[in-house]
Amino acid sequence: MPIQMRAIMLAISWASVSLTLQQALLEPHCHHKLRSNRMAQRSRAAPKRKRKKWFSPKQHASIPDQEPVPRSQHGFLGLGKDFLLDQKQIWTSPARLRFSDTDWLVPLSGITAGLFVTDRDFSKHLKQNPTTISHYKTLSNAGVGALIGGAGGMWLLGHVSHNEHWSETGFLAGEAALNSLVAVESFKYSLRRERPYQGNGAGSFFQNGVTSFPSEHAAAAWSVAGVIAHEYPHPFVKVMAYGLASLVTVSRVKAHQHFPSDVLVGSVIGNLVAQNIYSRHHDPNLGGGEWSSWNAIARAVESSGPQNLGSPYVPLDSWIYPLSTVWPGSV
Repeated sequence: MPIQMRAIMLAISWASVSLTLQQALLEPHCHHKLRSNRMAQRSRAAPKRKRKKWFSPKQHASIPDQEPVPRSQHGFLGLGKDFLLDQKQIWTSPARLRFSDTDWLVPLSGITAGLFVTDRDFSKHLKQNPTTISHYKTLSNAGVGALIGGAGGMWLLGHVSHNEHWSETGFLAGEAALNSLVAVESFKYSLRRERPYQGNGAGSFFQNGVTSFPSEHAAAAWSVAGVIAHEYPHPFVKVMAYGLASLVTVSRVKAHQHFPSDVLVGSVIGNLVAQNIYSRHHDPNLGGGEWSSWNAIARAVESSGPQNLGSPYVPLDSWIYPLSTVWPGSV
């Protein structure tokens, strides 16, 4: 393996370890002691009280019309039931779209349509050297491995060190990746698009034995990166997580495994699924930041429009501006 590729692989391995261990530096040193004290106080105050097992829908207002969901226990018990509920939320989400969602759906559809038109020409102008293609393919696999490995490491170390936040991060990242891959595979085997190196390179759809659209590597990378970046909303963590996801996305195109439209749609699916999983199963008591859905952002922008603002108009003949004060002698 060339020296350059060895250096890149070493950097990715370091990134994976960083994603797993950096929270030991970012979190306060007294984190575990304070958590233990709080748990001891709760047990003394209410020794027979059971832990709440259901989230109120109001806690996750970013997902309209959602059902109450079980609090994530970050284990494999009940994973099948959670998975079915997650899939139900994912596949029924189009029914909850509103007119305000055109603010992000229309631009996204336009960009995707533009990429469909230019996919073939773009791929033809990429380097065709087999060695270069192989290097980018290895790089994309390593990037996904670093993200998944980092999330898995956090889940494992969280159980060993009894750090619930680490455990939740790793578990929700895996849950998001699994759900996004199910969605992506459903599209891939339904649309059956040719890869850039197959056929005449046009990326034709509904061909037998081909699965290019959308990219599962991009979906997995962005789903895991999204969960990590919001569980630990520190600038360094976000740059590291989303940087690795972007590296995977670009590498899949450079490796001639996908067209630009494939990785764009795969990234969007991964991000949307991760947001849904995180918002519905994240325990805010453990930390982490809020992750508003694109729907919620669009509706917030719509509700803040001029049509919803109060009028500054005040009648002249009122308790604020008595008519006699404005025009003395007029009354």
